[in-house]
Amino acid sequence: MSAQPMNPNVPPDHVTIDIDGRSMVVPKGSMIIAAADKAGIALPRFCYHDKLTIAANCRMCMVEVEMGGKPMPKPQPACATPVADGMKVLTQSQKALSAQRNVMEFLLINHPLDCPICDQGGECQLQDLAVGYGASSSRYQEKKRVVFHKYMGPLISAEEMTRCIHCTRCVRFGLEIAGVMELGMSGRGEHAEIETFVGRTVDSANWRVAKSVFVARDAATAKAYATSPDSPYVYYYHQLFTKLKRSGRLELFKTRRDQPDAEVTLEEICDKLIIYGTPESVADQLLAFQEEIGAFGTLLYAGKDWRDRELGRQSMILMAEKVLPRINAAPGLSA
Repeated sequence: MSAQPMNPNVPPDHVTIDIDGRSMVVPKGSMIIAAADKAGIALPRFCYHDKLTIAANCRMCMVEVEMGGKPMPKPQPACATPVADGMKVLTQSQKALSAQRNVMEFLLINHPLDCPICDQGGECQLQDLAVGYGASSSRYQEKKRVVFHKYMGPLISAEEMTRCIHCTRCVRFGLEIAGVMELGMSGRGEHAEIETFVGRTVDSANWRVAKSVFVARDAATAKAYATSPDSPYVYYYHQLFTKLKRSGRLELFKTRRDQPDAEVTLEEICDKLIIYGTPESVADQLLAFQEEIGAFGTLLYAGKDWRDRELGRQSMILMAEKVLPRINAAPGLSA
């Protein structure tokens, strides 16, 4: 999707809209929030993600919309409102800001005051938006609801579900990216909860396994970087292995259900989950992995926390130029 200054020669599959006084040309059928993002106009959101289907259930992205000089009677969710030719959108009007603040107040009615002790404190999108759109105190004096923790398997922590605001990203990720429909929302209103279907757990037998990938021009460099004790990959899996071992949830890494915990080792985990080598070798390993578990939804690859920035940059370039074209050409696998 592209957003650009208005052009007299508007393509037939594009329309002209106005966002906060800025005229731009955007594709037909796109949503207001996508046009605003491309234009650099920030809109608050919780449920929207450009890689997932639209849910429009958090209602934080409410904006004021006018068509033909007539404002719509109520604010509209920007993530679920398609653009139309001549549409005028106001994201900072009194009506839009009032709607966004009211939605934030509703989201925080039952939210616990756990920020000082929450593991996500300081890195929380809800916390950040509450500072900008929330009030300094609540008008509600009623008792907050409590959602008791539930066990959903070794892949998901559901011990603090009272903090959940029901954005349903986890539900849509499971269905659309992982390819399994194991999570859903039951109940209505303040009785709504994210749960697994009929009490089942989400386990590694049904979910795709995420792998770390490192590409280098020669196999020796790739192996030395990816498997050394101070490798960021080994460090990450060591932290994950230690955490799951302490909580008795090593099922995620077991090759069979009756495998004892003592047989699950860090070396085995790294050997299974780190893919490294030359571009040809990495592509072969990923395609073999596809044959083993079936078609992927999406292959996610990111370069982060590189010990050697130049090697990390080269790895991403090789991944984009050598590995991904071959993977995208294979049936059933997209990256």
